[in-house]
Amino acid sequence: MLASITISTDVDLPTKSKNVPENKIESFWAGSSIQAAKTEAEDRNVPIIMVILKDGDLVCQQWANQHLNDPKMRLALEENGVPVLVCLPDLEGNTHTKTNTETSSPNKEDDDCPLSGVSDCKDHQSSESWVEGLTIPQLLPAIFLLEGAEYKAIPIPQDLPFRGAQEVDKYLTERRPGTPPTRLQYTYLMTRLERAVKFDEEDKFEKGCAELSIALNLIPNFSPRIKTTWEDRYHPYKGKGVQMLRRAKTVAKTNPLMAMRLLHRISKMMSGLPHGETARLLLAAMENKN
Repeated sequence: MLASITISTDVDLPTKSKNVPENKIESFWAGSSIQAAKTEAEDRNVPIIMVILKDGDLVCQQWANQHLNDPKMRLALEENGVPVLVCLPDLEGNTHTKTNTETSSPNKEDDDCPLSGVSDCKDHQSSESWVEGLTIPQLLPAIFLLEGAEYKAIPIPQDLPFRGAQEVDKYLTERRPGTPPTRLQYTYLMTRLERAVKFDEEDKFEKGCAELSIALNLIPNFSPRIKTTWEDRYHPYKGKGVQMLRRAKTVAKTNPLMAMRLLHRISKMMSGLPHGETARLLLAAMENKN
């Protein structure tokens, strides 16, 4: 049975430093970060892939032991969507608790999760909210794809999770339109944007420009929102670029050679960025004139 569910956005994301993009990926599983998962799915144009397990279920436990630690299964999930793990209570309404390990630090807030393939219980904490209004099959585990603007829940064939990573990957790949960016590429892009903010605060202009140049080459693969985010990160660099170009144009009136040196430096520092390209074109025009 197909079910349409509405995902609540009442779960607030943790307060983060302004250095950190609001949708930076911090773990493999989305956990209770519903809005972050939705943002990533929209940015990459992929579905949310929801894996449903049940506590105290022997079949679920054996399946998790075999597949959730399998690098190929994890790769299939994160390359084709945003992985979400839902762990339902057992027949008595109980859920597992964290387990202390000998290697745990006394100051460590989070203990290890006993569920195979999950490093911390926060990775699935409050995940039951993902399945509100959804008809859950009696046989678990089950995998649903949450697609479209309304996040309609579409179950994959019930036997498919048991057939291993190769079959799951094949099914998911055949469903997706084209080749959307992977989660690794998304993380890489968001890291570049994070570093650009950090370098701006540290007044490391050239390093920040290099990060933004890398990001600019990647954003055509993502949603328009990413371009807006990039423009926001680029804004302080743009301001400095405008100032340097104005100075070069002013200097050119009295000292063309000095202006050419300034333009060469701007084009080098802002290589691959709009104002770096402007400097390069101005420099070429002055060289041709002379």
